[in-house]
Amino acid sequence: MVCESQFVRAMPGYGDVSTHAEVEPLVAVVPSLVEHILSSASRADASDVHFELGDRMMVRVRRDGMLRPAFAAPRHIGRLMMGRLRALGKIPLCRAGNAESSFSLHCDHAVVRVRLSLTAVVGGEKAVVRFLNHGAHLQLRQLGMLARDLDRYDRLIRSPGLVLIAGPAGSGKTTTLYASLERLAHPGVNVMSLEDPVEMTLPGVVQIGVDHGLTGFQSCLAAVMRQDPDVIAIGEIRDHDSAIAAVRAALTGRTTLASIHAEDGTGAAYRLTDLGIPHPLAGAAVVGAVSQRLVRTTCPACRGTGCARCGQTGYDGRTGVFEVLSLPPRLSGALAAGAPLEAARSIRMGLDQPSLSAAAEQAVTSGLTAWAEVSGLVEGGHDTR
Repeated sequence: MVCESQFVRAMPGYGDVSTHAEVEPLVAVVPSLVEHILSSASRADASDVHFELGDRMMVRVRRDGMLRPAFAAPRHIGRLMMGRLRALGKIPLCRAGNAESSFSLHCDHAVVRVRLSLTAVVGGEKAVVRFLNHGAHLQLRQLGMLARDLDRYDRLIRSPGLVLIAGPAGSGKTTTLYASLERLAHPGVNVMSLEDPVEMTLPGVVQIGVDHGLTGFQSCLAAVMRQDPDVIAIGEIRDHDSAIAAVRAALTGRTTLASIHAEDGTGAAYRLTDLGIPHPLAGAAVVGAVSQRLVRTTCPACRGTGCARCGQTGYDGRTGVFEVLSLPPRLSGALAAGAPLEAARSIRMGLDQPSLSAAAEQAVTSGLTAWAEVSGLVEGGHDTR
């Protein structure tokens, strides 16, 4: 194994970038170099590692939602590093263009599952490695929901109908979905999921990988319905096929969970209509939604002033900020009748259910995070009460 003093000396903080002189002797140990970068990033609780090959190789690491430079090398070293990534993912060197794979990485006596995405770019190639284990085994009570929201959400996911988990990319939707499924899974409940792809295996959950090229969500759902499910999960609603599968599952009276890209809870329900679901079906299927964002938490060692532990950022780790929305008849009726989204949001404003911005403000008041982390949620139109 390459010793850390040979490169990326400040790996946990991602402050220094290795020089040409430091990397040149490592040609013969590129496999160990790549695996050490990945292991160091995983150990630092990073979510993604970007390998960008152009005139030179640049490695950047995303931690706490922030992407920072971690390592640099000459182009010929970078080509060998890309080759090693392909070997780990069993992607042939001769295969050009886009490619995806997954593999396991051994780190500190633990097995870490990762997903590898490769794409050709102008002047070279880019690879992104995502750690699938990152935050995936958190329990619901560890995600950051306030006690009142957690209680409402726990009741919601035990109700018949469709519960949507909404937010932008990178907001922790998959973590919330998996934590919800683990909460529901026990020997007396048959929990089944349709995912594209299956990011990690969950004990007590029957998971099915959906291949759009061969089957699709609707075809897989037909098979699932013959398996006597109590709870059905759709990994992500991203098109009409996955949307109609989620709605059909919910309309059978099963508890159905699905993640979806949307701004807030009300918008999540209306997003289904954008994907071709008729308003009456969407109104009948959706019983609730949780909208979420991830915010960086104040470093407990320095209370936000910056120190060695947090890399002088003032933050260490992230937590979720949540809006849990249970759709009352008036709101689901507006959706079913095809009322405009803004009209539905006006109805939501009158509900005695805390908004996303209210949860964000409380996170600041409690000292959990800083105003700079949540100001966009409060000032950007999310104050729906």
